[in-house]
Amino acid sequence: MDSTLDTSNQHRIRLGRQSLLRAASHQLHHWAFRRAIPNFRYLFPMASSARESLVGVYGVPRERCFVTLAPQDTARGQPSELERPVAHVPFRLLYVTNDFQPKRGLFLLDYYNRLLRVDCTLTIVSNDPVIEVVPLSQ
Repeated sequence: MDSTLDTSNQHRIRLGRQSLLRAASHQLHHWAFRRAIPNFRYLFPMASSARESLVGVYGVPRERCFVTLAPQDTARGQPSELERPVAHVPFRLLYVTNDFQPKRGLFLLDYYNRLLRVDCTLTIVSNDPVIEVVPLSQ
C-alpha cells in the first residue's frame, strides 16, 4: 500500500477537497479498514508515512509493518527452500487498487504465479476494467 485511508484523507483536507459526503465516506471506509486490519499478519506499506499511520492511527504493531519500495528486483534475493517460512495455512495476500496497471498489478500477478502460488492465496479487489481481460493465472 502506498497510503492508508487516514493519510489519503489528510491529503484531501490539505488540498481543500473535503465535503460532507466525502467525510462520511471516509468514516465508513476508515471503520471497515480498522476492522479488517487484525486479519492480516503482515502489512507492506510503500512509505514510512503509511507505516506510521498504520501504527499510530490503526494500532498495528510496528513489527508487523515492513516498508517496501517499488519496483522490487525479483531476480535478487530469492529465498532458498530452507529460508522459506513454513506455514500451516497458506498466507493470504490482498491487493486493492483502482489503477491496476499503473500500480504494478501485472508485476504482482507474474511474481505471484512464479513464486508465491504454492504458499499464498491472492485476492484482488479493483474496479479497473482491465482486470476483466487480464489472465489471472498461467
